[in-house]
Amino acid sequence: MSATIDLGLLAYARGPSSFVYAKNFTENPTMAELMMDGKVPDYTLQALGAFFAAIFLEWLTGAVLGKKIYRVNDTLTSIMLGAVSLLAGILIKTLQVGSYAWVYSHYRVSSFEVDSAFTWGVMFLGCDCGYYWMHRMSHTYHVMWNGHSVHHSGEDYNLATALRQGALQGVFSWAFYLPLAWCGFHPAVYLGHGALNTLGQFWIHTKVIGGLGPLEYILNTPSHHRCHHRIPGNCNYAGVLIIWDRMFGTFEAEVAQVEAYGLARQYETFDPVVANFTHGTRMVAEGSMSKLLLKRAYHPWAFDPLALFRPIQNAAFGRWTPTDGTKDAKRVKLDSPLHPLMLLHCTVQFLITLLMSVIYLLSAKHLERDVALMIAAALLWSYSSIGRLFDAPNTWNLNQETLRLIPIVLGSIAHRHFIREGRFSNEILIACAVVSTLWVFAAVKTRESIPKSKSA
Repeated sequence: MSATIDLGLLAYARGPSSFVYAKNFTENPTMAELMMDGKVPDYTLQALGAFFAAIFLEWLTGAVLGKKIYRVNDTLTSIMLGAVSLLAGILIKTLQVGSYAWVYSHYRVSSFEVDSAFTWGVMFLGCDCGYYWMHRMSHTYHVMWNGHSVHHSGEDYNLATALRQGALQGVFSWAFYLPLAWCGFHPAVYLGHGALNTLGQFWIHTKVIGGLGPLEYILNTPSHHRCHHRIPGNCNYAGVLIIWDRMFGTFEAEVAQVEAYGLARQYETFDPVVANFTHGTRMVAEGSMSKLLLKRAYHPWAFDPLALFRPIQNAAFGRWTPTDGTKDAKRVKLDSPLHPLMLLHCTVQFLITLLMSVIYLLSAKHLERDVALMIAAALLWSYSSIGRLFDAPNTWNLNQETLRLIPIVLGSIAHRHFIREGRFSNEILIACAVVSTLWVFAAVKTRESIPKSKSA
């Protein structure tokens, strides 16, 4: 198959032939060779259409069943966090891929065929096992939890939550896959399997699917993963296969769905940039920075392969439809009512920024470094400003959004005035005028609702 156009999820179904493109690499590939020219496809970007189609289908299913699965602020924040993670990933991927390629080139003890059933099978299991231990350690130590807690900050459990990723998680995750490089598995195959392992976890973030019978013994299912996202959630660390949790003593079966998702100490903002630093900054502010190196969860060492053959006492077995989760009366979700015009403004700005992010991610490798960094910074500012508007409205957040929009408006006017023959110049100017008018009315209405005591 053509790995540059197919959805990456199909690669697991088709096996080793999916990675035949890696034969185009040299024996000791450089970072530039791995990352350029589309030789290693970006499965995440290719799967965006499927992600949003599945999210819409889940929302529609909830509407038919009379269940409110999505909230606008939580959903858009999840997607913005995913976008922020991808933007940061351009830099962090250099560390991830570079370290793996370096170990492979200098210290590998063997070299395995790129396109073989053996390589495919070992890398499938190896990447999944590496993910288990990375995930488990991310819950165990505060310093790694700072990056991973972002994923658990969503208080609604739905497919959009799968996109809620921490931008700093990749700072540590690369180390757990280096044994595969040392063994001699090509970096291109690692990149492919690593991306597919992440995509394979998308579908488990849902309440719409109940128990899946015998599959619960092998796969990480929505039932298992709901236990992981529920407070305190220090269990079921699997990626694709639940066998690791069952063997290493971290498995917990879902007895009943409980509506208590998120963090024990929830974030106080929808800002996707601030969210990536919340856990660490809280510890610094509380004078407990040294605690970052300490444990936050404890798991006694266990290795019991026979546990794979023991029955799972799971009340969800045999049910393909969800139950109404038991609600935690003490849990009050982060929320703030917005004027309809402000909600519309946030949604429009989110869609524009998301589109610009996709275009940027597809073309970033062809841009000069300084230009790429400036564009990334502008996109991060946009996501941060939109997230702030979802918080309780105040004058500071309104002023910040106005300040962000001013250069966009001026740029559109300048583009129309100096480059009159430019493509879509009239359309861009008209769209900018409409969006600006929407913001003026939304800001005025929101400012009127701000209590005098909170206007500063």
